[in-house]
Amino acid sequence: MCWCWEVSKLKIVINDSMINDESVAGFMEKLLSSGDQSCVERAAMIMWNVWKQRNSELWDKSHNSPAQVVVAATGFLHEWRAAKGMICVGTDQCNSNATEIDKCQWSRPEFPFLKCNVDASVSYASKQTGIGMVLRNDRGEFLVARTITFPGTYQIREAELIGLREILSWIFGMGLKQVIFESDAKVVIDNLRSVDIGESEYDAILNECRIVLNGEPDFSMSFVRRGGNMVAHELAKCSFSFANPSVWTSPPLCIDRLLLVDVSD
Repeated sequence: MCWCWEVSKLKIVINDSMINDESVAGFMEKLLSSGDQSCVERAAMIMWNVWKQRNSELWDKSHNSPAQVVVAATGFLHEWRAAKGMICVGTDQCNSNATEIDKCQWSRPEFPFLKCNVDASVSYASKQTGIGMVLRNDRGEFLVARTITFPGTYQIREAELIGLREILSWIFGMGLKQVIFESDAKVVIDNLRSVDIGESEYDAILNECRIVLNGEPDFSMSFVRRGGNMVAHELAKCSFSFANPSVWTSPPLCIDRLLLVDVSD
């Protein structure tokens, strides 16, 4: 655990009185009063992941370095904060108040346009990246949804961009023309609109997306805050539980309530 503490560079000092405490409860009480909330949350997640790694090594003979333990712990914490609405994953705005996220609601497209929302989710537990996509019409009616998962834990920016590429390919393959695409990944949307051309794999995928968008004059790509993208967000989170890939012509249960919320005025 000491190695993990050094790797994490947490601003919490474990002193002798904490180490020599006879009970875990005593140690935790002193730890929780020794730093700000953000540091304490990360410290708690690192300790939980150290315990989890100890069990994996004991029972599964699986060994991870201290750096890998800390990275996994940070990933779990990121997912937890996102689930609690404490951060806006994939956007450049973080908000500690979930009600602020809820102020933005999905809006119907103007007839005859359709709207397709997309989001990505990274599961550090299963070491997968999932994409959720949902297509609706100008009345807010569900038309079709799709989920797909990939092995590996991509950075959230890369995961969101892969999601955009997948949704463009999916909609283009169905022969649809008048479609508004929405994502809560503002950085990625801004990158798509940029004229800068790089040579990385990320830049190559950006260029693929630009080619499709430029070739379809009635395709448009827009940024929406998390509150307006909740159906796709939930689909992305649930993607790890579905067959890969999955397509629905009627809504899966996990998004039923959210679909109703989106069309309630």
